[in-house]
Amino acid sequence: MIPTAGGNNPDVVAAVRLIAEQEPKHIVVLCGNSESRVATLASRYNFIDFISYELPTGKDGFLATNSLLAFCVLLSRACSEASGQRSDLPKDYRSLLSDKRLASRPANRNDEFHPILGRQTLLVLHGPSTLSAAVDIESKFTEAALGQVQICDFRQFAHGRHHWLAKRPNDTSILSLETSEDELVASQTLELLPATIPIKRITNSRTGPTADLAAICEGFYVVEAAGHFQGIDPGRPGVPSFGRKLYHANAFRRTGSTTDIPKWKVRAIERKSSESIERLATEKRLAFWLDSLDGVTRELTATRFCGLVVDYDGTLCGEDHRIDPLPSDMAAVLNDLLRTGLVLGVATGRGKSVRERLREAILKKHWPQISVGYYNGGQVLSLDSDDVPNGNQYVAKELEAIAAALQADRLLADGEITLRDRQIALSKVPGLTIQSLCAYAESLANKISPNSIRVMRSGHSVDIVPQSVSKLAVVDSIRDLAGNETGAVMRIGDRGLWPGNDSQLLASPHGLSAFEVSSDPTTCWNIAPPGHRGEQATLYYLKRLKVTKKGIRFQLPTVDGGKP
Repeated sequence: MIPTAGGNNPDVVAAVRLIAEQEPKHIVVLCGNSESRVATLASRYNFIDFISYELPTGKDGFLATNSLLAFCVLLSRACSEASGQRSDLPKDYRSLLSDKRLASRPANRNDEFHPILGRQTLLVLHGPSTLSAAVDIESKFTEAALGQVQICDFRQFAHGRHHWLAKRPNDTSILSLETSEDELVASQTLELLPATIPIKRITNSRTGPTADLAAICEGFYVVEAAGHFQGIDPGRPGVPSFGRKLYHANAFRRTGSTTDIPKWKVRAIERKSSESIERLATEKRLAFWLDSLDGVTRELTATRFCGLVVDYDGTLCGEDHRIDPLPSDMAAVLNDLLRTGLVLGVATGRGKSVRERLREAILKKHWPQISVGYYNGGQVLSLDSDDVPNGNQYVAKELEAIAAALQADRLLADGEITLRDRQIALSKVPGLTIQSLCAYAESLANKISPNSIRVMRSGHSVDIVPQSVSKLAVVDSIRDLAGNETGAVMRIGDRGLWPGNDSQLLASPHGLSAFEVSSDPTTCWNIAPPGHRGEQATLYYLKRLKVTKKGIRFQLPTVDGGKP
């Protein structure tokens, strides 16, 4: 998660770019400027969630107090909603403040802090719920040159940091940020300190994120008082020219690569090996991966394919939009390829909903060129066939035992179990990730039917099928459709790492992944540009296909970067 108010500073722009190219599972950018450089950059990566908001207070001052509070409020709301808990945020800013703060007069509100502001060092003690407030006070004091601040947790203070007071009792004062949860440890700590040390305690009765918000707001008044004491306006302290130059300096300017290896190859090898290119080079293992990648790409570019098979969810469309219509740019590329004679197979774990989406996106005249393998290849039909994929809620004989065990399992009772003739799909079990659900289902399967069924996962479900069911059935169907029993078929999917539901499909020198790769150096590589995955990576692959009289050709990028 990357918060940024303006979204134009070189540091945050570089952070978004560098993190995106490392391809974490999710990135959220929270930005107060929908037309910023960060907004433009985030739009290049489909897996970045860019969330913009309007700051109701207008432009920030030097210490960005308004945007800080806005970020904290938004994150608190999001956390409450995501966890299913009711938010206890008050309706207005004043309700976050203590009764003492509300009762104080503006003319006198700085006076209460003066005893702790006359010392060289201010030591801010905090508990778990007031850590952010302590960090913010230290940041504001330093950035506005108001004084020297140390921050420390109450119990960490007992493990050696208290010795600062022993050596500098006349130079140090203490600000204690407390909630009702900290009252006991705070009182025990402060009562043991020398009486000559000035101490100011700020307490609030709230808990959790709202306690931190309240403490942050109380910290604003500490900063105001320090500014008054020092004769400095914290919101406009005066920035030197060298400071402005430092702020706008681009410390992450793109430089030449340390190797002669094209960037797309570097990222492909790092995905496959799960190690940095620098470490592989240092440990003399880079040559192995380069040779493996070159062997796979030679095979891909030299082969003339009779057809193409692609996964659907996570490959032709994003996992979060799998129920929506196929993206327009994907539909346009597929129609262009079909117009030149492409024979296309679609392998999916779903049923007739995929047929509906494909028929919406693909011109009707091309439907006979498309073969669809529903339920992970359990049923293969032409897109122009009006036969409905078997969606009846019953299972074939080889799945009966595991279906009964799953339905009787107490842990899975609150989840969704969908029965099909040759597939069982599990999803949405509270408290279990897809990975954990897959491992749990596999343990049941190994106990009940160890040799007759397979357990696989997609990005949103766990699928259980007989051993005889495979997405490879779609590959065979495409060969039949192309009239070439032994022809090579190119394959694209997003879950090539076992137990991913594309692992069998992509376990071929002709398989490319749009996301997860296997550990096999001879198959299932992801050679899309850095930061591209899912439908964006698939689009990159599809745009590199050319249908010729001798078959389908795949062309590698001729320049570094490989941008579509």
